[in-house]
Amino acid sequence: MKSFAKIIFLVITVCFFNIATTQAQCTPAASLPTWGIFPSALADGTINTPYSQVLQYVTNIDTVINDATYGNVQAKIDSVRILGVVGLPQGISYQCNKPTCMVNGGEIGCVILSGTCATKGVYPIGVIIKTLGRFKILGIWVATNRVDTNKAYSIGINWYTGLMEVIDNAKPVKAYPNPAQNILFIDAKTIGTETATIKLFDVSGKLMSEEKLNVFANPSVDISQLNSGLYYTEITNDKHIYRVKFMKN
Repeated sequence: MKSFAKIIFLVITVCFFNIATTQAQCTPAASLPTWGIFPSALADGTINTPYSQVLQYVTNIDTVINDATYGNVQAKIDSVRILGVVGLPQGISYQCNKPTCMVNGGEIGCVILSGTCATKGVYPIGVIIKTLGRFKILGIWVATNRVDTNKAYSIGINWYTGLMEVIDNAKPVKAYPNPAQNILFIDAKTIGTETATIKLFDVSGKLMSEEKLNVFANPSVDISQLNSGLYYTEITNDKHIYRVKFMKN
């Protein structure tokens, strides 16, 4: 059966503040778009700089899920509760708008991630979600109580201190397929230079490979020897560092 966690629609609003507080609060949005996660990746932070990010989430009360045996079945979501956010960098914590971190079906809730991190790196984040609901099988409503972990997110704490501008989740650059298995293709034709340095980093910031390539020649990088997990690719010209995350299967 399709995980109930996938029915939860998280809409992410990114914001950085000048003042950090251990008692940071968030306010649920008045309304949210339907379906999907917006954006698909969390913004990165900067070492020793206050970080704050708000996650807005909402559930559908009535929906349809796909069951492996019975196909599409009617479902009702009663409530969703955030049990925890794991993998956060040291110095960054989370707080919900409600002490219980629970919202009823159809309600909007929010979680704020805030604090200051002094350690560089890339941190995969897991949001642990408990869903209470019911689905209808052969005319009978069956209760469900599921706990799932959404592992789609990560926070990078920048390790660059030079004068070059670092552009995270860079729109001019694409790394595909994502996830990738053996070969990672780089599309960077719009960065305004012919030759660029392409680097791969693991989640700890360790440099895995580096080479200069012609960005107009459909460059690719062999990643077959990398372990499965989250990585960064960086494309550097004389003015900018374009950083894009990708998953290795």
